[in-house]
Amino acid sequence: MLILALAVGVFALIVVANLAEQWAWARWLVQAALLAVDLTLVVAAASLLVRSATGPLPPIVEGAGPPNASVLLLALWGSALGTTLVLWTPFRRLLARFLAVRADSPLHTTALALAVWAVGWVVWQWGAIGGTAGLGRGDLRVSSADLLLTAVLTFTAALLGVGWGTRRSGRAVLERLALRLPRRRHWRLAASATVLLLGAQWVMSAFWFAFSPESLEQFGEVSRALFGGFTSLEGALLASVLPAFSEEILFRGALQPRFRLLPTAALFAVVHVQYLFSPATLLIFVVGIGLGLVRRQGDTTASILTHFGYNFVNLLLAMLASQAGLGG
Repeated sequence: MLILALAVGVFALIVVANLAEQWAWARWLVQAALLAVDLTLVVAAASLLVRSATGPLPPIVEGAGPPNASVLLLALWGSALGTTLVLWTPFRRLLARFLAVRADSPLHTTALALAVWAVGWVVWQWGAIGGTAGLGRGDLRVSSADLLLTAVLTFTAALLGVGWGTRRSGRAVLERLALRLPRRRHWRLAASATVLLLGAQWVMSAFWFAFSPESLEQFGEVSRALFGGFTSLEGALLASVLPAFSEEILFRGALQPRFRLLPTAALFAVVHVQYLFSPATLLIFVVGIGLGLVRRQGDTTASILTHFGYNFVNLLLAMLASQAGLGG
């Protein structure tokens, strides 16, 4: 219920931010909302600092390990500082030199703030569940319902962000997101890119194993604990289609034209909480760059197909290894 409540608030803010591109009252409302969130983050961070000084924090997530107070404080203070910087016009002007954003746009300001909050939320989750040890617990396994809910929320955020229902019609939304019906060239590009990404993964995993086999094994245990419910062909398809479709529409379709290639890939890597603070984050960053290049070379349809192929081959290999008794 907390996730849904937060999502409704975020969706409302996105809608108002789109309206603020044309209406002065909405501009003031967006500014007030962002300031309110910033102050809330400061108060929450100060309260947590005082509470953590009195003793260990109680469990936040049922079934997870003890929370890490330092990581939780980093999430809150970092989000507060990031929001403050985003609200500071000279800082937005600096960002506008590197990103395709307008310093005076309430919509772009909101997008930057949401990016900061997304990173803060991921870091908070990491600290709340007790880090990698908490992630590896079986009772935190991702379900089909979790995947579907995340995909729906992600897809909705992308549609509302590009102005669906406020600034753009259905066809204009598809054009802004670079979504087209797949053609032969999409499949060729996706197949080639999938092979290259899988090759890059193999090379990086080989280096990872050579320098830190223990952390690679721990990462494998975490992945199996989280996604062990998708070891059937139907599960692999579901776990490949939903993230590929929703994440590509948000990251490559909606965000990359504004945030550019590398920042979008970095955000894409960070929001995958199961890879945070591990060498796999670098791998996902490289995958994000690859998907961004596919989007640049083709369109979002091609990046969706590539993302699907990459996910499906990995899950299919994991399924085969599990059936052969090699998966754990």
